[in-house]
Amino acid sequence: MYEGKPNSFIEYLEYGYNNFADKKCFFEKKNDKYIGYTFNDIYNDTKSIANLLIKNKLSNKKIIIIGKNSYNWLMTYLSIVTYVGVVVPIDNSWPLKEIKNVINDIDEADCIICDQEKYQLLIKDIDKKIKIFKLEDILIKSQNLKKEKYKKKKDTDLVEILYTSGTSEKPKAIMLSTKNIFANMDGVAKFAPVTTNDKYLVILPFHHIYTLVILVIYPLYIGISIYLSTPKDLVNDLKIVKPTIFPGVPLIFTRVINEIPEEKKVKIKKGIKISNFLRKFGIDIRKRLFKEFYDFWGGNIFFFTCGAASLDYDIAKLYDDMGIIILQGYGLSEASPIVTMNDYHNYRIDSCGQVLMHQKIKIIDMDASGIGEIAIKGDNVMLGYYKNKDLTKKSYTKDGYFKTGDLGYIDDEERLHVIGRKKKIIVTSNGKNIDATEIENIIKKESIISDAKVYCEKDKIVADIYTNSSNNKIDKIINNLNKDLPKYKRISKYNIKIVDNNNVRIK
Repeated sequence: MYEGKPNSFIEYLEYGYNNFADKKCFFEKKNDKYIGYTFNDIYNDTKSIANLLIKNKLSNKKIIIIGKNSYNWLMTYLSIVTYVGVVVPIDNSWPLKEIKNVINDIDEADCIICDQEKYQLLIKDIDKKIKIFKLEDILIKSQNLKKEKYKKKKDTDLVEILYTSGTSEKPKAIMLSTKNIFANMDGVAKFAPVTTNDKYLVILPFHHIYTLVILVIYPLYIGISIYLSTPKDLVNDLKIVKPTIFPGVPLIFTRVINEIPEEKKVKIKKGIKISNFLRKFGIDIRKRLFKEFYDFWGGNIFFFTCGAASLDYDIAKLYDDMGIIILQGYGLSEASPIVTMNDYHNYRIDSCGQVLMHQKIKIIDMDASGIGEIAIKGDNVMLGYYKNKDLTKKSYTKDGYFKTGDLGYIDDEERLHVIGRKKKIIVTSNGKNIDATEIENIIKKESIISDAKVYCEKDKIVADIYTNSSNNKIDKIINNLNKDLPKYKRISKYNIKIVDNNNVRIK
């Protein structure tokens, strides 16, 4: 059924409508029961919300969305990028200060669409000229409106601004076009064999480009069913939905293994030895041997996908030994988002896979061992950084390759291996990217602190603080800082490093 990537969101919606109009393909919970929406619903509800926004004079405007994963969130996103203007999705976990930094940065923003909780916070505190709608009732407000005129977009037009952080006064924002967003589709289709009978269970947040493009937009286009869940409901929803594909992050896959009782781990290891021996003779009994593990995931898992951060090799190998492939890849928001991916039929646990179609990859500033900075070129690479021409220019080589800031090498089979970051970026096991330098600079704004070093320790953010002041003063500074940071960036622990009056470190 899949016929290649679309060239516009209008084409995307029409393809789904023409091929899957009556199929229920998007499911969310209402009163603890899943209800399904057809592509006919998606096609019409997207147009309805667009009519509401255009009627409110929001054509070609920048519109912010803040909220938890929901059908209304997705319909609002699709309506904006297809018919209205430029969408700006914001992490729902961000505190008010970070959200306001983004609102201030987008000085042309004319509208915010958010859930009830954020609505109550923002309505008191934002410019009265900015229109604000509640996600919960936007579909109701959009019903039975007169059809509005819209301007057809070019595939190179800006449709999304993606903020990687709102902490700093000048947060970094990535500009994406329709062409960028759809560029990954053919490549993913080649490496991950899926059919219209597959089911995705999605818990990762929609504001993240990986979730939105690879786990929602792409599968809907080829007729896969999407079910929404939450970390709290995951175990129960796995039993209800029985997904064939589960997209996760390292934290999820690692936690499941860590929570297996030791006596069961001993049995699993014995089972793996037996299984590996039998597989040498073409006998595969893993589904029967590890039935309890398969049943935990619903019993129908075809494969997992893992993104946002590197999965520990031993964890990936354990899943593979039990018969479940975890397809890993490499990407970043500036690449919309996938650059390389493992092929289901020819994958390697120790690599990030091969480059996707419509892209090129090379290693620049290579050292003697072949390790250097990963650079990419292709239709998926962003238009640039919003309101930051200097940073955009610095981010490209003279021959037009985007410099990712990641270090790696390419092996003899053209597979990418990622080693780490050039900059001090902390990637937590749940896939959050934290710029250590950014937090260090915030801490160092305090006059009593001469220096700070931020790093990760057992998946917690730790700061070494150089000062000649008392612990009580530092306590207050860290507590105030944490109030303005989202939970995943908060400092869990700090170590005082004493300096003298000349800022010389004593201990």
